[in-house]
Amino acid sequence: MKESNTKELRSSRTTYEVLEEVVREKVQELIQDILEEEVTEFLGRKKS
Repeated sequence: MKESNTKELRSSRTTYEVLEEVVREKVQELIQDILEEEVTEFLGRKKS
């Protein structure tokens, strides 16, 4: 019984780590997009 719980815990952690990585990447992309829009608006032109 204990081994089954350990496997489930490992699987759960692995799933959590994958989800965390995906969310971090998406948040970084969102922040990068927002910053680029702000710079573009501030400079009045797109990045060259």
